[in-house]
Amino acid sequence: MAVQYSYVMKGLTKTFPGAPKPILNNIHLQFQSGTKIAIIGVNGAAARLVQKNDKIIVVTYGQMPQEEARQWSPTVVLLDEGNVVKAAA
Repeated sequence: MAVQYSYVMKGLTKTFPGAPKPILNNIHLQFQSGTKIAIIGVNGAAARLVQKNDKIIVVTYGQMPQEEARQWSPTVVLLDEGNVVKAAA
């Protein structure tokens, strides 16, 4: 049986030089080897339209070989008001 490793990062904070406050603050992540993750932020023209507590829909796209695409199954995650996962399918 192969050993599975989990990567854990706790308390991540990112502040850009000269910024008044962090863009990420005390983030915790855990994922398996080979997992593809991203932290997505609103930028460009839409950034000024988004306000704290707004609900947003995030859609991602990717490229993969045709054989992998045939077997791909997307994950849809629904969050509650506190950004805690309430359902994933």
